[in-house]
Amino acid sequence: MASVPVQAGLLLFLQTLFNKRVLFYGMLIRNLIVPVLIYGPALALAFTPFRSAGLALPYLFGNLVGLVLAGIGFLRNYEIDWKDWALAAFPSRALLRFSLPLASTDFFMSFAYRLDLILLGRFSGIHEVEIYSLIVMLSNTLKSLRQSFDGIMLAVFSTGADGVDADRQRNFNYATWMVTSVQIPFMFLALIFGRELLWLISPAYAPGRWVLAITTFFNLGATLGRLLRPTTGGHGPHRHIPISQVAFILSSLVLNYLIIPHWAAEGAAFATSLASLISALVAFAGVWACARSPILQWDYVRPILTGSLFYLAAAALHFVGKPGLFADIAAFAAASAAFSWHARGKWKQFNAAHA
Repeated sequence: MASVPVQAGLLLFLQTLFNKRVLFYGMLIRNLIVPVLIYGPALALAFTPFRSAGLALPYLFGNLVGLVLAGIGFLRNYEIDWKDWALAAFPSRALLRFSLPLASTDFFMSFAYRLDLILLGRFSGIHEVEIYSLIVMLSNTLKSLRQSFDGIMLAVFSTGADGVDADRQRNFNYATWMVTSVQIPFMFLALIFGRELLWLISPAYAPGRWVLAITTFFNLGATLGRLLRPTTGGHGPHRHIPISQVAFILSSLVLNYLIIPHWAAEGAAFATSLASLISALVAFAGVWACARSPILQWDYVRPILTGSLFYLAAAALHFVGKPGLFADIAAFAAASAAFSWHARGKWKQFNAAHA
């Protein structure tokens, strides 16, 4: 709990730097310094008598260092006089109207994303919870790829006219294509080599390969809804945010309650992931209705589908032909090379059209 206000201050400083298009501190602190300072000491403590401290102390320490560094970056990029600071200031009505829908997302979702663990422990036992928690933690690392765009996109979309104009639509589609293109190889990696990857951690986790495959697959669909938040956060409609939250909470509760007793960890992964997809579709429909046009453009969706065909061929060979591990590795490498060539061509095309 002590880390919560520290994280809040860290994110506040980083967002102010994003607003000024200063991206270096965000990339360095969030993606390198803080993870190293958390997991490095945690790993070292695991071999000492203080291993009971777990991640708690390193987590607080890493975020404290991140807060100090972000504060230094803030002071270096903003001309702030100490008289500009105040102990308390009542926010304006416009600021509350802008902030509350965004802030409610993290608050409600932090509870909703625990429903699967609670029900899984109730119906399937602690062993299934252990396997499920580890695999979901691994699959959620892909979310950091999307989260790295949130602050940048919010800063970009907070300027200009209200609504979802042509530039915002293009930036949303470009970011969606870029993030999804990075996630697709990891999805097929989990699908084809999930058992082997989990076995490297511990043979006890190897049976959870389908949990890993399900969660990584649905991460692709959830990307759509998650990127809509910063897209419309700066300007435009906000009502879709709490509505999509309610859709997630209700669908997650119902689906997990119905599916977990029969399918255990795989059911929890499917139910929660499907609820995330439903929430994303509700958010997408809300933005579509407010913008009075489909914000998603086929020119950016088609390369995702066509590029995935290379990996689908490798997956079909794995499940139908069953050629063995080395042949699977060769097929996956060939698919990755073809997918990279295809994505590079589209990247050039998109940037040339926007130049």
